[in-house]
Amino acid sequence: MAEIYSYPEHTAPETNEIVMSRWPRDDGKPPGFKDRPCLVRRVARHKGKIVVRVAYGTTNMDGRPLHSFPIVMPADMDLAGLHQATRFVLTDMKWAHWDNRFFRCIGGRPTPVIGRLSDAKIAELASQVKMLEERLGQPL
Repeated sequence: MAEIYSYPEHTAPETNEIVMSRWPRDDGKPPGFKDRPCLVRRVARHKGKIVVRVAYGTTNMDGRPLHSFPIVMPADMDLAGLHQATRFVLTDMKWAHWDNRFFRCIGGRPTPVIGRLSDAKIAELASQVKMLEERLGQPL
């Protein structure tokens, strides 16, 4: 088994960036094996270590539209570091340690961060999150 290491603090992602992640599991078992883009929603500290809250990303474009935040326009995909249309499931988010168990560097990148949302997409996301939180009656 590979050694587990935390990424340096200065490499921590920012909210609204896209990272490559192996999806954390709820059962305490190791994360999934597939690297997938995830949308960073929050970054915090837990017991002195950086933790990141990410929204699940999938290229399966079927799903509940209100719960999903799609990136489909080529310019937005390029800025986000996505090679194909992707939707982020805003009601499927998890916390993960900023380490090599959950996040992967790909394509020779020095960190797992592959891109970010444009200012326009950030505003669109904020509006959608507000509407979804009002409908669900709880914060995301």
